[in-house]
Amino acid sequence: MSTLISSANKISRFPSFSCIHRGDVIGTASVPQTRQGKQVLPVYECRIHKKCIAKGSLKKNGIASCVNCRDRNKSLAHLARLEANNAEQTRYDLDVFVPYFRNLHLVPQTIDSILWQTNVKPFVHLVNDCSREDDAELKRRYGHLLNIRWHKTKKNSGPYAIANGLFYHMVSDVIGIVDSDDIILPTHFEKALSALKENEADVYGSSMQQFLNPLENHNTRNATIVERVPVIDSGARPDCIPYPRIINGTMVIKKKTFRDLNGFDGSMFCGADTEFSQRLQFPSDFNIKLHISKEITALRRVCSNSLSNSDTRFGLKSFERDAVTKASVKRYNLWKSQKKIDPTAFGNLHACKDVFEQLPPVSFLREGRKTACIATIPRRVYALEATLNSLIDQVDSIKIYLNNFKHIPDFLKNDKIELIFGDNRRKGSTKFFWADKITGYIFTCDDDLVYPSDYVQVMSTAIDRYKCLVGAHGNILKPGKITNYYKDRTVLDARKAVPKDTFVDILGTGAIAFHTDDIKMSMDDMDMPDMEDIAIFKLSYNHSYTKVVVAHPEGWFQSSTHNNDLGLYGDAVLDGSKETEVINEHKNHR
Repeated sequence: MSTLISSANKISRFPSFSCIHRGDVIGTASVPQTRQGKQVLPVYECRIHKKCIAKGSLKKNGIASCVNCRDRNKSLAHLARLEANNAEQTRYDLDVFVPYFRNLHLVPQTIDSILWQTNVKPFVHLVNDCSREDDAELKRRYGHLLNIRWHKTKKNSGPYAIANGLFYHMVSDVIGIVDSDDIILPTHFEKALSALKENEADVYGSSMQQFLNPLENHNTRNATIVERVPVIDSGARPDCIPYPRIINGTMVIKKKTFRDLNGFDGSMFCGADTEFSQRLQFPSDFNIKLHISKEITALRRVCSNSLSNSDTRFGLKSFERDAVTKASVKRYNLWKSQKKIDPTAFGNLHACKDVFEQLPPVSFLREGRKTACIATIPRRVYALEATLNSLIDQVDSIKIYLNNFKHIPDFLKNDKIELIFGDNRRKGSTKFFWADKITGYIFTCDDDLVYPSDYVQVMSTAIDRYKCLVGAHGNILKPGKITNYYKDRTVLDARKAVPKDTFVDILGTGAIAFHTDDIKMSMDDMDMPDMEDIAIFKLSYNHSYTKVVVAHPEGWFQSSTHNNDLGLYGDAVLDGSKETEVINEHKNHR
C-alpha cells in the first residue's frame, strides 16, 4: 500500500496565487532561504482587495494575485489589458474571421482546425451573431487563449457585415475567412500565405472537399450532393459569372486589398462573397491579383440547416437569395459596359463599423497550476537531484513516487515536493499516479533527464495552442502494419533539433505534458509497466487524443545518468515484440 507523507523540515510557504490583478510595489521582504541563498524581492498590494501579494515579484506578463483571493471575475479589466498587450506584442500572421449562429456543437472542430495550423500564428475572431444557442461552453473551452477575441453583434447581421466590422479589430495585415461548420486542413493558411508571397498576389482561393454532416437526416438534395459535386473549387465558372469565383471558406486576402474594395456589400445576407469575388476582378485602378489553387485545403460540411443548404429565409431557393443573384447579375452587366469600375461604390465597410456590442473579456480561466510528476527507484538517486534542480523553479510543485525506498534523501526535503512510498510493481507508470487526482498542467518526467530552463513555458504554450498531449520526444510510425517497433519508426529526439511542431504517433512519457481540462487518464490506463509509451498510445487511440512534439533546438535535453546506465530502454530494444503487437492492435492500417 502506498503511504502519503509530508516533507520534512517544512519551510513557511508563500500562499498560492489564485485570481490575477496588477499590484503596486509597497516595499521589500526577505524570501526564505533557498539553495541559491537569500533573496530579496518586491512585495505587491492588490489594488482591488488591498492585501499583500505574498509571492514577491510579478509573474510573466505582469500578472500577480493577492493572498487567498478567489474572486477571478474581478480581474476582467486586467484581462482586457492583457489581451490588448498580447495582440500588440505578438506578431500574428493573419486574422481569422469566424461568425457563428447555429450548430454551435460543431464550432469547436472549426476552432481546433484553425489552432492546429502549421507554421502560422492565427489571431481568431469568434463572433456570436445573436445565436439562440448558448455559447458558454465555447468560452469555457477556449476562453483562456490570448489569440482568440470574442465579439457579439447588436442584431443578427450575417457573415458579410460581420467581416466588415471585424476589419476594424484586426491585429495583422491579412484576413482569413472560415465558416463556423467547416474544417480547414493543417497547412491551409501556410500554403495561402506562401502563395500570396511567391506570386505577389493579393487574394488566394482554393478548393474544398464536401462531406455530409454525420448523424443527420439529410434532404434529398443534400444526400446526393457529395456524389454529384464532391469538390467545390475556386476557379472559372463561365456558365454563370464573368470571372473565376473564389470559395469564400478558403479566401485569404490582404487587409489593404479588402480596404481598397470597401469590403463586402454588408447589406446582403447571402451571396455577397460571389459579388465580391467578381468586383475585385473587374478592371479598376487597384489592379488586384488573384492566385487560385486547385488543391483541396479545407473540408466543407453539408448541413441541412446551414445558410446555403437550408429551406430557410436565405436558403438555396429562397426569394432573398434569388433577389441577391439578380442584383449581382445586374451589376455585372453594368460593369461590363465600363472600361473601369469603382469597386468601392459597392462595398460598405465603414457602415458596418459599429455592428458589435461592447463585451467584457471572457473570464473562463483555466487552472494554471503546474505540477511535475516523477517515479524513481533507489539506484537513480544520484541522477534524480540534477533532474529536480532543473525543474524546481519552473513548476508550482513536484510529486515523486518513491518505488522501493526505505528513507528520504535530504535533497527531497523541500516544501515544493510531495512524496509517496510504494513498491515497484508498476515501475515507471507510477508517475501517472496523480493524473486524475490534481488539476492544471501536468508534466510527467523521468529521473534520468536534465530539463531545459524554458521547458515548462514552451510545453505550456503548446498545450494551450493544441489542447492535446504534448511532448519533447516522439515517434512517427511507418504506414500500415509494422514488423518491429524499434525499426519501423522515425524518431524525433528530445536531444536533437526538431525544426517545427510535429504531430506524432507515440510520445516518450518522460517528457509529456497536458492540461487536465483536455486529457483524461488514470492509473487504470497505465496497464503496461515498463511500456508506458505504448500505454499512452493505446489511450490516445481509444480516445482520439492528438499528440505533438514541440519544436526545439539541438541539445535541448541532457542526460543526468552515467553512460552505462541505459535504464529500461536498454532492455526494451532487445525485444520489441510486445510493443509491436499492441501497436498493430491499436493502429489504423488503411
